[in-house]
Amino acid sequence: MSRSTTEPTELAPRIAVLEPVIANQIAAGEVVERPASVVKELVENALDAGATRIEVAVTDGGRQMVRVRDNGYGMGEQDAILCLQRHATSKIRTPEDLHQIATLGFRGEALPSIASVSELRLVTRQEGAEHGHQVLVEGGAVTGFEKVGCPVGTDITVRNLFFNVPARLKFLKTAGTEMEHITTHMTAFALLHHNVAFRLEHNGRQVLSAPACEDLRDAVARVWGPDIAREMISVRLEQEPLRIIGEVGKPSVARPNRNHQLFFVNGRPVRNRALGYSIHEAYHTLLTQGRHAVAVINIELDPRLVDVNVHPAKHEVRFTREWDVANAVRRAIRNALESAHLLSRDPGLVDRTMAAQAAAVAPATGATATGENVQPQLDLFSEETVASLTPAGEAGHRLPLYCRPLGQINQTYIVCDTHDGMLIIDQHALHERIIYEQLAAAEQARQTDMQLLAVPQTLTVSARETQAIEQNLEQLAQIGFQLEPFGRDTFLIRAVPAMLSHQNHERILRDVVDDLVAHGSPRSYRAARDLVLRTMACKAAIKAGDALAPEEMEGLLAQMRGSQLPFHCNHGRPTMFAVPLDLLERRFARK
Repeated sequence: MSRSTTEPTELAPRIAVLEPVIANQIAAGEVVERPASVVKELVENALDAGATRIEVAVTDGGRQMVRVRDNGYGMGEQDAILCLQRHATSKIRTPEDLHQIATLGFRGEALPSIASVSELRLVTRQEGAEHGHQVLVEGGAVTGFEKVGCPVGTDITVRNLFFNVPARLKFLKTAGTEMEHITTHMTAFALLHHNVAFRLEHNGRQVLSAPACEDLRDAVARVWGPDIAREMISVRLEQEPLRIIGEVGKPSVARPNRNHQLFFVNGRPVRNRALGYSIHEAYHTLLTQGRHAVAVINIELDPRLVDVNVHPAKHEVRFTREWDVANAVRRAIRNALESAHLLSRDPGLVDRTMAAQAAAVAPATGATATGENVQPQLDLFSEETVASLTPAGEAGHRLPLYCRPLGQINQTYIVCDTHDGMLIIDQHALHERIIYEQLAAAEQARQTDMQLLAVPQTLTVSARETQAIEQNLEQLAQIGFQLEPFGRDTFLIRAVPAMLSHQNHERILRDVVDDLVAHGSPRSYRAARDLVLRTMACKAAIKAGDALAPEEMEGLLAQMRGSQLPFHCNHGRPTMFAVPLDLLERRFARK
């Protein structure tokens, strides 16, 4: 039997080089997450082009249209075509350039990625050129190119983002949410690049107008308002190889979230956990729990010491010596706080003094001079004891019929005498629950009492806060805040909830608005209502550290008896726990 000599047929190759359009769409998945990504990339290109005026217009949160116009250098005929090709860039030429990037953009991926998932129109002209050029692109394919008359600079319009990628399109949020992300980017640009004029419009309405100004303090005033700017402290530190410049807020303008903390590295907005921790450490002991400092910090250092190429969207950076940079930021902020007399210049002095006093009164650890018959110290709150305590409200526990306040512990906890032992109450948590129930009941009955202000107060807010207020005016009015637009970034406070009339209602309102910004626009009236009521209750309640007179403690206990759910605050934490008399007697060997 003869063996076949036929050669096996070679199979067709399974690996193929992707078409440029597909490659660009894949790249767009990393670079272009949402309309805000388009705004960020185009504005960064405008800044790299030396623009002194940048205008951004958005329709439907950027889903229908994003337009960015600048008065930068512009481009010639060849560059207008090349800029739409992937990895075409004017920012780097050699591998060494990648390690010393001084521009905001450098990869040459943004424009082709955006063009591959949208309908893009680019119009540009260089200084001295007789005419400009227009390029039309649809889904990554150039559909038109012609000479046009136009001003110096670049004008890019992006329409129907993700029209050819339905899976990406369906993940976009509401127009309001997408606009909040855009406003966040524009706010950051306007704060640091204060020598550039910025303008942002949404559906034809001006959202942000930030004229060019001299310094960062002026930029804070134009973006976040003069009230915050007046409470800012300048930060300066030069220590080779870095330079730190910024503004930080006094504790009086601290916020309930970190929305007002911005970091820049060589002019680039970045996120970095170590830098965020440096602010927390710098303000240690100055802020109460849940409050966060206002800060804008720019770090300038040799580009070779920072890697900006670790994140597709360039949100994150990696430092060669990260904690050295973070410690320098902490030191710069503390120096600024010391100069404003907010910190002792020797913070260790208090600690050493307290330690010395503690040592002076500390009991001896061995036998005393009077003999060895020393009773061991009783530990009422040992792990074993604490484990046996039951938070009030659990296991069918009810409020005691007899409850007399004896005093406070650390001006935070109220100690009460009861027939069955002792009740320890967290004064803030309990008062917060009581106020929330009162507000909720009044709102549900549509009987929220308003206190009209004899002279309306003005409230100046940022662009993001303006959007949050406008989207929730009805909800705010239902719970007692009557606000009226008064210019682009100002509202008149005409009335406040009656129960807050004797409190700092402006600060409470600002905290409510901050929470609305932080949580995004609630999808329902009920969600917005609950968020507003919870925030108001938390901010209006007695605080830990507040000294209470006996009659104030009695009043709080009287209100406690009318509460529907007195045993837990709005965040789920227990408001009180009982120490049974039987436990006390056993611990003191009476049983």
